[in-house]
Amino acid sequence: MLKRVSFIIAVITLSFLIFLLARSPVIVQDIEKAEINQKIILEGIVNSARDLDNFKILLVNGTEVVCSCSQNYLNKHVQVTGLVEEYQNKKQIRALEIRTIININGPRA
Repeated sequence: MLKRVSFIIAVITLSFLIFLLARSPVIVQDIEKAEINQKIILEGIVNSARDLDNFKILLVNGTEVVCSCSQNYLNKHVQVTGLVEEYQNKKQIRALEIRTIININGPRA
C-alpha cells in the first residue's frame, strides 16, 4: 500500500515538473518582474564571462546567466532561454539554451 502511494506521488510530481518545463517561455526585459522558476527568453550582449569549476556566469545586459557551457560568448549577441532562479537574494537565469545571434566584433581572421 505504501509503495503504491509513493509511486502515485512520484508520478504526480514528475508530471508537474514536466508541465513547468513545457510552458512557452516569456520574453522579458526586466528579470525583476519575472517569477521564480518562470521560463523566460533574454536577448542581449554578453558583457563579461566568469569561468568557474563546472559552469560559467555570463553577464547579459546586467543580468547574470548561469550555464554549463564551454563556448566563449563574450561580446556576442545571444538569446538565452532559461529558468529564473534566486541566489543570495538576487535573481539570475539558469540557461537551458543559448543561441548566438551575431558576433558584434565581426569575423576573426
